Amino acid sequence: TAQFSGVVVEDITNDDTAAMDLQTWTVSLAFDNPDNTLLNVFNADVQAEGDGGFYHSTAAGGIVGAQARPFDLDPANVDEPYDSFITINVGTGGDSDLLGDLSLDPDFSSSSFINDGHLVGGWFNSNPPNLMGQAGDDGLVQIAQLTIDAGTEAGGDISFFYNEGPGTDGVEGSASFVIPTPGALALLGMAGLVGSRRRRA
Repeated sequence: TAQFSGVVVEDITNDDTAAMDLQTWTVSLAFDNPDNTLLNVFNADVQAEGDGGFYHSTAAGGIVGAQARPFDLDPANVDEPYDSFITINVGTGGDSDLLGDLSLDPDFSSSSFINDGHLVGGWFNSNPPNLMGQAGDDGLVQIAQLTIDAGTEAGGDISFFYNEGPGTDGVEGSASFVIPTPGALALLGMAGLVGSRRRRA
């Protein structure tokens, strides 16, 4: 049976973000079948250690603290590279046709997400069945992009529902993850809690 296989965090900090003493990470759920489809994330409880909490671009537009896909992380766009948001992305590529299909649970607090570095609540695909949340060839469904103070940690717990394609039963899962400081990456890998990848623009 095709199932959830872990959480992947990836450092996508670029030069502009680093110059502001910030660090940006993507958080994705990994599945072992391209048909696996994430339906919703709920009971999220994710915290940032740094004084600034999760940094959010005021130029992002849309729902504060929530977007259906990442913005283009072009260093020429000063506001966009360090945006924090939640998502149910299509693989790691995004799909602009699905921008309207991300919705927030009533318990999601965008002000808390931005102001005190404590992400709580949930978000979901409001228009299934569609391709939103399908793992695709890379097996990854992005659930957040989080920007925090450089050298600090973030992490927490999430629950989620997914299925193995249209017409299949939903499966409930849960996971804990840590967005580590750079020096903690080796220890994190040994613990086997998440996979992590680093990419510097």
